[in-house]
Amino acid sequence: MREARRGGDCAPERGRPEAARPELPAPARRGGDCAPERGLLPALRALLRGRIVVMGIGNPLRGDDGVGSALARQLQTWLAATSAATAAGLTVLDAEEIPESWLGPAVAARPDVILLIDAVALGAEPGAAALLSAGELGGPVLYTHRTPLRPVVDFLAHETGAEVALLGIQPGPLDWGEALSPALSAAAADLLLLLIEVLEDACAAPSAPEAIAC
Repeated sequence: MREARRGGDCAPERGRPEAARPELPAPARRGGDCAPERGLLPALRALLRGRIVVMGIGNPLRGDDGVGSALARQLQTWLAATSAATAAGLTVLDAEEIPESWLGPAVAARPDVILLIDAVALGAEPGAAALLSAGELGGPVLYTHRTPLRPVVDFLAHETGAEVALLGIQPGPLDWGEALSPALSAAAADLLLLLIEVLEDACAAPSAPEAIAC
């Protein structure tokens, strides 16, 4: 099990990077160590393999709470334009604030890995991100909406045998009727590029089931 990426006040880079798919210096969240090589990129590469379900969670009508849902929609747009082979090994679900209603499709995908994306109160700057293992979700993780994720994680792990992890993103304003804040929009753009890079590599890996290739 990977080390927890929690601790320290690591803030992400602001704004969209110039390169198409850079290795973003996202906060490592490991004991205050913010070195890029200990950040999200290697952690996501180690996690994402085989058949993958990505589930975005959050209320799109409540400001930064909707960041997980927004990333899921953006990934769905990318997935619709990518190869059929990639689509065969990857399922992206926009669960909004009712992840319990999307358990059936997640289980039906027969995943090896399930990545949840949600706004989480990490005690960091808005836009900071942390990759949390299923075991960490029983600790002091504060979600920004009414649905606790622990029962969802336990059910998915039990029914699929998949490794379940949470990509938590520190939100800013949670005002009703508002879009994502500038800080979260910038962080989401960076995370989208990072996720696409890792998912493309994962689906092209020789170890992927049924010769999934991009």
